[in-house]
Parts: sequence; structure tokens; C-alpha cells
Amino acid sequence: MDVLADFQPLFIPPLSNLDNIASDAAKGGGDHLQSLAKLLEISEQDTPAFFSLAQSNYETLFSDSGVSPQDWLARLDKTLTIEPQLAQYVSR
Repeated sequence: MDVLADFQPLFIPPLSNLDNIASDAAKGGGDHLQSLAKLLEISEQDTPAFFSLAQSNYETLFSDSGVSPQDWLARLDKTLTIEPQLAQYVSR
């Protein structure tokens, strides 16, 4: 089961919010990235790892400015599986 698929009907970020998430990811944290972590039900304990993963995989997640929100969520889903600590949030 793909947790992000469950959120797609509820969480399709407008492109302006995706830009804000990208900005936070580049910095390694921020309110928009924190909100995304909460939507994905990432625990407070795992939030720093999520921020780090977003920052270290910035190019993978945000290199294509023309990506649709749905495609971006698929990229995020795939990126989460890279980190064993965060992979649990994909399979819930």
C-alpha cells in the first residue's frame, strides 16, 4: 500500500506551495516542510531525518519545475524508500 496514494486526493499541493516546500528543502527545514511531514504522519523523532533527506535529494525532488503535483508526490514516495528510517512511512 502506498501512503502517498492515500493522500493524493487530499493533498495535491498547488504549485505555489510546492515552491515553498522546495525552498524549505533547500534550507533543510521550515514551516512548509514541517507541514508536509505532519500530513505524511512522520513522527517528531523522524522529522530531522525527513528534512535531511529532502535537502540531500533536492535535485531529484525539485529539478523539474514543470512536474505535476501528482508526479512530484511519486518522486517523494520513491525518495522516502531510500532511507530505512523513513521507508516505514511509505508502507503504512
